[in-house]
Amino acid sequence: MTNPLFRMFEKNVQRKALRKELEALNDRELSDIGITRADFQRIISNSF
Repeated sequence: MTNPLFRMFEKNVQRKALRKELEALNDRELSDIGITRADFQRIISNSF
């Protein structure tokens, strides 16, 4: 059984990594995958 605090920490690390990856893309690349910079928070919140 995984500690709930550890799971919360792990999710936070994953969210930060996802945000970093999305921020590294330019607007054209984001458009190619169908998202905008304004979508980041929604995507990150719903990803984990």
